[in-house]
Amino acid sequence: MTSRIGTNRGVQGSRFEVQGKRKLHLAPCTLHLGPSQGFTFIELIIVTVVLGLLLAASLPRLQRGWSRLQMERTAFELAQTLRTARTLAITQAQPIDWVWDPDARQVWLGAPQQGGATTPLPGRFGVPHAVPEEVDLTVIQSGQPVQQVTFLPNGTSQSTTLLIGDPAAPR
Repeated sequence: MTSRIGTNRGVQGSRFEVQGKRKLHLAPCTLHLGPSQGFTFIELIIVTVVLGLLLAASLPRLQRGWSRLQMERTAFELAQTLRTARTLAITQAQPIDWVWDPDARQVWLGAPQQGGATTPLPGRFGVPHAVPEEVDLTVIQSGQPVQQVTFLPNGTSQSTTLLIGDPAAPR
């Protein structure tokens, strides 16, 4: 049994065996554009200008999106370092400091020493993590800006708020 699907005058199709019993004849479809098969130079210039205008209009939105993405990434990384500090304080049964250095724009973990100083932890935990210039970071405890958060061996710390924002954004 042979059946024809989508025939097109004067064009030969291919024959395919279907399950060894039936033959199916498929003819390809063609699209005839007529005498005009391209674009004029003026049409190409108009399309290019329209695309340029759309790109120029969307650029500020893309920049805001990039800024927001950078802030979200920084917030995630800061949260990770805070979780790591808490986990280390519990597992090592000693206080661990999460330190924010606003001058160097870096966050690192350290062990508190006598007199309030903090020594960076050995290995990868004591390596400073840079905070991008495009991100504004403020650490607040009891309403005052601070530069460190100490996690105790029981996993607690003083109530702390991290304010993360875009310094160029209106407040």
